[in-house]
Amino acid sequence: MIAVGAILVASACGGETSSLAPLSPASARESTPVELPPGCDAWNGQPVEAACIPRSAREGVPLLFEAVAACGACGARAETCSVVREGRTLVLSLDGANCMPEPGASCTSTCTKKRLPCRIPPLEGGRYVIRWNDPGGRVDSLDVVPDGTARTACVLGAE
Repeated sequence: MIAVGAILVASACGGETSSLAPLSPASARESTPVELPPGCDAWNGQPVEAACIPRSAREGVPLLFEAVAACGACGARAETCSVVREGRTLVLSLDGANCMPEPGASCTSTCTKKRLPCRIPPLEGGRYVIRWNDPGGRVDSLDVVPDGTARTACVLGAE
């Protein structure tokens, strides 16, 4: 397993906590637009703390895994994991919003790490470069193989 950065979300100002539902194609969409609350700006490419990505995955089958967003600025919260394919490069991004506190309000010092489901769509065989769209610039590789025993899912802490 490659520790590419599990994604931890900082919901320091909102006090929001979210548990990770079991990985399934329905809960791990490639990219889902998020409606922003008032006073919030979109923040794509939030810092990734960790992710569970195996070294190889099964050809023709989606790869489901989870990531954790790193604690960040006050009001930052990751909502989705998006995947964009650019040839043999997969760009993975933790996306969400940055919501500033109301004037006169202050942030709490609590940081709640949020696990997010991610889904890489079915791929044809070969080697792919995985690039995280985050300030750390993480890059790794993934071999997609026809082997029926190759991974189709990965959960942090279950290894």
